[in-house]
Amino acid sequence: METRRILKKYCIKSFRKLRYRKGFGVHSPFAYDLITSVIEERYRYYSYNAIEVYLKKTLYPKLDNEKLSLRKKIERKKSTLLFRLVNRFHPKVILEIGSSWGISSLYMNAPHSDVLQVCMEQNAVVAELMEQVLSQSNIRIVRAKFDSLPEKEINELNSVEFVLIHASSDEMSVEKVLRQVAPVLSTEAIVVIDGIRKNNVRQQEWKRISVFPGVTVSMDLYDMGLLFFFPKLNKQHYIVSF
Repeated sequence: METRRILKKYCIKSFRKLRYRKGFGVHSPFAYDLITSVIEERYRYYSYNAIEVYLKKTLYPKLDNEKLSLRKKIERKKSTLLFRLVNRFHPKVILEIGSSWGISSLYMNAPHSDVLQVCMEQNAVVAELMEQVLSQSNIRIVRAKFDSLPEKEINELNSVEFVLIHASSDEMSVEKVLRQVAPVLSTEAIVVIDGIRKNNVRQQEWKRISVFPGVTVSMDLYDMGLLFFFPKLNKQHYIVSF
């Protein structure tokens, strides 16, 4: 049974690599440029190494098995994609719900110095270590429960252009989180959801979220989903090799 499951997963991934590879079959100029120039970009920015050197000194030595059982580290290819997305769209306000020990926070913070960035984290152990790791940054950490995000803190952000939701956390309902932040999304907002294939619950949730009110373009990168609330774009869903 396990062998069949692994083979099925391998076949699905192999098939996906043929879908929209290098923008093949994509007619939208917006989607084609995003896939070829951002998602599939292989340029190694200097910031990548600088962030990893910093994390090796401040974070990674403290992540023992007990801590990693609370929250896994985000994959580097996902972190670097977050960097490229922020670098391309230059959001002025970034909201992160949940976290990955501050790793994704640093990657999103690196491209532009004028960003207002807030991370809301429920787990006290994770938040405490993050505060140490991010102490030299302008990233603000707010301790908050995912099922009842603080309205005052959310409303003060006013126009949020970029949201990262860590769906890999079992502690949250991604749909509920999205409904809570929806009122403060900007007129052209991007929402990134990490962990959309963590389990069957997340997969079904992603199907519903991809048609959330206001979403025009959604991109399924297998375990990461991108939602674009861009009113001028035609509605379209893409399955992208990543």
